Amino acid sequence: MILTIDRGNTNEKFAVFDNDKIVYSNTVTAFDEKHIKDLCDKFSLDEVIYCSVKDELNDKEFETLFEKNKTKIYSAKTLFQKSLSLFYENKTKFQKDKTLFRYPFKNNYLSKETLGQDRLVAMIGAWAMYGKSVLVIDAGTCITFDYLDEESTYQGGAISVGFMIKYKALHNFTANLPLLNDIGEVSLCGKTTYDCIKSGVINGTLSEIEGIIEKYRKQNGELKVVLTGGDAEFLHKHLEKETEYVPDLIFYGLKNILEINAEEN
Repeated sequence: MILTIDRGNTNEKFAVFDNDKIVYSNTVTAFDEKHIKDLCDKFSLDEVIYCSVKDELNDKEFETLFEKNKTKIYSAKTLFQKSLSLFYENKTKFQKDKTLFRYPFKNNYLSKETLGQDRLVAMIGAWAMYGKSVLVIDAGTCITFDYLDEESTYQGGAISVGFMIKYKALHNFTANLPLLNDIGEVSLCGKTTYDCIKSGVINGTLSEIEGIIEKYRKQNGELKVVLTGGDAEFLHKHLEKETEYVPDLIFYGLKNILEINAEEN
């Protein structure tokens, strides 16, 4: 069995795979030694892979907890960074030996060294689930758009600001506007300052996303639009465009990174 972990700033989400099926998933504030031992014992884990926004020291301490349980653990970040460093040391040698990080699709992103691991993991998950013609919208602190075309080629996308950043910007860069953190039902026409801010942020974001979806479909024809991330369920309920909510997308991406790249590195 494979354990996949998404280490966020606030919580750590994880899923256990038995072949291609998620048999258990949960969220914790932080993994501790007992929790990890229980997981290793309960599921007879073969390997673990994770992606993380934590600092390097925190990740190393985290890996040690699994190593104490004699469970092999991989970091998506390490796989990415190692392959890039090898690539820049000797491009010819590593192209020939095929030890560079292996994408399951052609990658047309020009600055691969700056491509966020969360975006790449999500795209690999989308490829695993749909194969081609997918627009992935990851709605969290930022809202990212990533496009896999009809030839299964990753073309890049866009990075925009999420709900909370917009609320903070309105508060921080004005003298009198309050700070909101409310994501919920809202009317189009607000009748109080509070409701006007909420309407502007929420309805503006929904219109932005719908407009981008429409542009991609006009340019590329029909495609699957996949929503993931912390605010994805809300977007799925309120967008007028047809979308699919896939909260486990990043886990499928991690699983496929492990299967494709772990033995290569």
